[in-house]
Amino acid sequence: MTHHTFAEPDEIIARLRDVLDPVADTEWTHDWEPPQRVLARPITKNDEVILGARIGEAWSAFGVAQKTGETAILADWFGGVALERAQHAAATAHADETRMAMLRQTLRPEFHHLDGSLVQLGSETLTVRYAPDHYDLAQDTFRTTLLRRSTGWHVIGHERLASAPVDPPDAPVALEGKFVGVNYYPAQTPWSLFWPGYDATIIAEDLRLVVDLGGNAVRMFLPVDDFAPGSDLERNLANLGDFLRQAEALGLQVMPTLFDMKGNYDIATWDADLVKLDAVLPVLAASPAVTVIDIKNEPDLDFETHGKANVLAWLRTMAAEIRRGAPGIPLTVGWASAEAADLLVPHLEVVSYHDYAPLEGTADRLAAVRAAAGDKPVLVTEIGASAWSLTQDFPSSDAAQARDLATRLDGLTDADGVLLWTLHDFPDPDSRAVGSSLWVRGLQARYGIYDETGKPRPLAAILRTTFDKILNGEK
Repeated sequence: MTHHTFAEPDEIIARLRDVLDPVADTEWTHDWEPPQRVLARPITKNDEVILGARIGEAWSAFGVAQKTGETAILADWFGGVALERAQHAAATAHADETRMAMLRQTLRPEFHHLDGSLVQLGSETLTVRYAPDHYDLAQDTFRTTLLRRSTGWHVIGHERLASAPVDPPDAPVALEGKFVGVNYYPAQTPWSLFWPGYDATIIAEDLRLVVDLGGNAVRMFLPVDDFAPGSDLERNLANLGDFLRQAEALGLQVMPTLFDMKGNYDIATWDADLVKLDAVLPVLAASPAVTVIDIKNEPDLDFETHGKANVLAWLRTMAAEIRRGAPGIPLTVGWASAEAADLLVPHLEVVSYHDYAPLEGTADRLAAVRAAAGDKPVLVTEIGASAWSLTQDFPSSDAAQARDLATRLDGLTDADGVLLWTLHDFPDPDSRAVGSSLWVRGLQARYGIYDETGKPRPLAAILRTTFDKILNGEK
């Protein structure tokens, strides 16, 4: 006999709260259409808010149950036959390692009881279904029935009426030319300090430094917490627009990297990720400076913790939604290593990876990625070497940094683009991004082309020559 250990009710609720809390105060990706006939009781704007939130919470709870296998908590959102079906589906998904998420929904009232106790909604819903070896994105038509109880609305009926695959959009314009430059944060406000401490004057000075190096591109980062509802969103969006305008005026191409510092891939939170895209994509799509969008920085480092199939399905879903909101802009993923760069090639327009691996294999790794990429452009979007030293030459030095990166760049002349980490030294690296190790913090503080005093290191002169060679296709 197989024995099952079940979590206590308080523990189940705590798990659910941990997942739902990040999206509890946000808007759900629900649109409403008017009813096609007169209802016995009208649906008010307040009803739309309450019902939309309740449905969003129900599907978030279902996402949690799929992950944990704990289905008892679904009784707080579902009832009757719908509860039985939801619990069975969640338990099966947990056992089979399959997942389903219902994301964007267009809701339409079909019935509202005169006493306000029962409502029936039709919906067009973006639905994701995936397993370790399968991924499906569909536009489904549902009819959902909700009953008002003393504890709120409960889903008591949910029927799929039709389903159609989501057709891929037309291919964006291909990336043209070469792409050389830097990964960018200001010296004093890197990582999570960037957008709260945004200073347009400092941005202008730094972008001119990139141009002076001979660069034509900047990769920058949009942390999830700074572009989510509840953050200083309007201010950050305005500053994002300012950054893009300044880059455009200088002839710099920009690669914005979305979802930086994302720590949660739970399917219950994907709807909240779409809310962030809805805020950011109109600004990116309106800027001629945005040449490539990087969906996520180094997601392959998240495979072990969050599951490879889960991370890849999230990336494919976000790619589909980015194409919807910013059509025509090529997409890439900034893989942490060349070994991961063959993932999702059919679903991206640009292949990119980071190369901090041993110097002697640089050209071979690039050749392998090129073979996997076919005719798609290949960008090496992070290379770098720290100049930090405890003594003159250990573990590095300004001279060693220049020597190592000159060797690395010699192996990357066939790339369609190379971006350095990073423009500046960081006097106080963000512990949220790099951790608390004094060794790691020391290394991360000294990756700059410009040192802490603002003086160019020997590397700067090498870059001026090498960037010119790459842009002109010289060996």
